[in-house]
Amino acid sequence: MYGELSIDSRDSHEHVDRVHKYLISLEKLTRSARSNPNLRLTTSFNFFGFHPHQVQARFAQAILPRLTRLRRLAIKSPHIDPKTLSLLPRGVKLTHLILDTVTYSKHFIRFLENQPELCFLAVSKFQKPPAPGSTEQPLPRVIPLSRTALPRLRSLKCPTRAIPQFRNSPIVDLTFTCNAWSERHEPFPVEVKGDIMSGFRSVRGVYFLDCLDFEGIASVIKELPDLQYFGMNTSAVEFPLPWHLLGATPLRYIQFGDIMQLDYAAEMAADVFTSIPSVDVVDVYQDGYGLRRSFQRFCRHAPMGVPAQIYRTQWQAWWEPVARDILDVCANH
Repeated sequence: MYGELSIDSRDSHEHVDRVHKYLISLEKLTRSARSNPNLRLTTSFNFFGFHPHQVQARFAQAILPRLTRLRRLAIKSPHIDPKTLSLLPRGVKLTHLILDTVTYSKHFIRFLENQPELCFLAVSKFQKPPAPGSTEQPLPRVIPLSRTALPRLRSLKCPTRAIPQFRNSPIVDLTFTCNAWSERHEPFPVEVKGDIMSGFRSVRGVYFLDCLDFEGIASVIKELPDLQYFGMNTSAVEFPLPWHLLGATPLRYIQFGDIMQLDYAAEMAADVFTSIPSVDVVDVYQDGYGLRRSFQRFCRHAPMGVPAQIYRTQWQAWWEPVARDILDVCANH
């Protein structure tokens, strides 16, 4: 019986054989799909793989129409055609949807509008056919999302310029990505800032996966009165950062998802504690990959760094696993 079904080319530790073993498993499941009763009982389906388009298409056509009880779907492959999602049985109502790169089209928007129970949506990148001679993928033309769509959406990850599309949903968790490499060091889009200030004031956690300018990030964070959790990747950030810009915010926790030299971690945490009186815990990435990572943890009342393991499922907001830790730290001091 499949409660959760995962087809993942990363599962094998045998690097030489893993692709071969993965493709064999994929082929077996594809061939047996029509007569496999367990697929109808699957509620959570995770599919990760880099493979020819025709393999993905054949697999999707065999498997997706039989997932009649599906609630959580993750498809992480180089490109997903939104029409693939329409292969799901008509009555399926997803609560969680994770996609790597998907074509931003009317088909995708209409699919979302037919998912009223969706509470978690993560899309790393929106795609359209590139212009001749270009490999960049700027955000395609905005296709309006109905004002009544996604009434339960609480956690959203998508390219920054698309976030205003979802301002009518009760979102409490936001993760910002860039849709093209050229956007990574541009100023934070003014038009997006205005929409966030007016439509996302209940947000409790934000994460910036790509390095937009810190002053722009700070100007957004200052307008979110319920924000407690802030995370960012720091691989291209120049330190020290002007943390005083966040001095009047209610932030309680800051996470650095990557960092060049751990030697500076204690100094950076001390700077945060000095500049932002409300922050109790700072976590600095140390090791690990994916959903299980090791951090160096600094607490306001115990400034020496200590190891901290953070494990989350892909169906959670990034800050949910540490929320209890923050409460415990505050209770003990």
